[in-house]
Amino acid sequence: SASAYLRAKEDYLMGINFSRLLTLKYGNSISNYLGNKYTVVSVGRVMTCVLGMVVRREREIREFVKTPFYRVIESVNVDGHTFTGEWRAVKGSAYFESPKLYKENGFKEKEEAKKLIAVLEEGTSPLTCRIVSIEKKKEKKEKNMEKLINDAPFVLVLVFLVIGFTLLIKGADLFVEGSSSVAKRLHVPSIIIGLTIVAMGTSLPETAVSVSASLVGNNELAVSNVVGSNIFNLMVVIGVCAMLATVNVAKETITRDIPLSLICAGLLMLFGSVGIGDKSDLTLGRFDGVILIGFFAGYLFYMVKIALKASREGKSVEIEGGSDEDIKIVSVPVSIIFIVGGAIAIAFGGDVTVDAASRIASDLGMSQTLIGLTIVSIGTSLPELVTSIVAARKNEVDMALGNAIGSNIFNILMVLGVASAISPISIIKENIIDMCVLIVFTVCVWIFAGTKKKIGKIEGFCMVAFYLAYAVYIIIR
Repeated sequence: SASAYLRAKEDYLMGINFSRLLTLKYGNSISNYLGNKYTVVSVGRVMTCVLGMVVRREREIREFVKTPFYRVIESVNVDGHTFTGEWRAVKGSAYFESPKLYKENGFKEKEEAKKLIAVLEEGTSPLTCRIVSIEKKKEKKEKNMEKLINDAPFVLVLVFLVIGFTLLIKGADLFVEGSSSVAKRLHVPSIIIGLTIVAMGTSLPETAVSVSASLVGNNELAVSNVVGSNIFNLMVVIGVCAMLATVNVAKETITRDIPLSLICAGLLMLFGSVGIGDKSDLTLGRFDGVILIGFFAGYLFYMVKIALKASREGKSVEIEGGSDEDIKIVSVPVSIIFIVGGAIAIAFGGDVTVDAASRIASDLGMSQTLIGLTIVSIGTSLPELVTSIVAARKNEVDMALGNAIGSNIFNILMVLGVASAISPISIIKENIIDMCVLIVFTVCVWIFAGTKKKIGKIEGFCMVAFYLAYAVYIIIR
């Protein structure tokens, strides 16, 4: 009787609350339609239950977070026919109702799936197979380029990867040259061109890769590309420069740029792990992306403001591509061709790079995170490395650290901001670890730069050694 009373009370309370809500929302409209002075919407017990289920389901959908799990797939030969089957934990098996399972056909952790594969590969006892059902699933329609890369020999896939990198880098150069020429014709100050168009142009390859990866759901590559590129720029590009020539560090780099870089890395980790903007753990959502883009716009405005102020005061302002000599003015038709052609090359190069990297990861048994942290991030950062080595040989590396830190800030705020605003990006445990590594490495460089206001050969060697140790760790983890 007590439980019946509580159920009746619950139905009454839910019913009266839904009735009030629907009356407030639709009462006036119904009254106007029927010509009545007052209208009350009353909800009975059955409708109360239905509305309760609808509300609960809506909450589940809004709070849904993608959870990766790991399946074990095997090709099975039956009577000369090959089928692709998956291993399930059925009643009587070792993993039946095990807490290690996400569900009956997948593990929570990758290591547990590997353990099962190792047991199956030992072949100590014969395995029996029972076909329960055969399903013909509709395969995802591949794009022409994606299909071409997936069907190509492995050597040709490496060629496609190089082509993708070339299109990204050359496309960015053409886009920047065309845009800078148009801006110069519109009498935009060289300092502003250097701080905006030229500076953003260096991050266009990373932007194309991360956006392309997030659009196809390859979230691991979208994040690891940016984090890996930042670590490579900071530790290898600057480290190699310091090994060849002493890198002098400006006061503003120590007091302003490196702290800003640390704040950006901290924001990225906070948004990805806690879910400040989108209230969703381990997801960089659209609102998080909008916040990052907002910070990026504020950072650009601040940098332009202090650069113009320094210029008015007659102080020397050194900005990459920010002098009249660095900006090549071409005709308007050529500028338009450069801008359109560069944009097409960047978009196409991003797609090719993502498809080729995914195929390489699949063939070599590597994770998308590892590919993004190594091959893709190094490939998009190679121009900076080559340029820095040439500058180091000429002993012109005074701007090297400032440019690398600025590039890291652009990568986090602009690249991941744009990518996550277009398509939400899921964050995995390895991404959080890599973000922590980026923060630790940035602090190390801050200490190196702050002690003597320069980075010498010993510090450069240490930075490259740190990166190599990190590379070994991400390969074996």
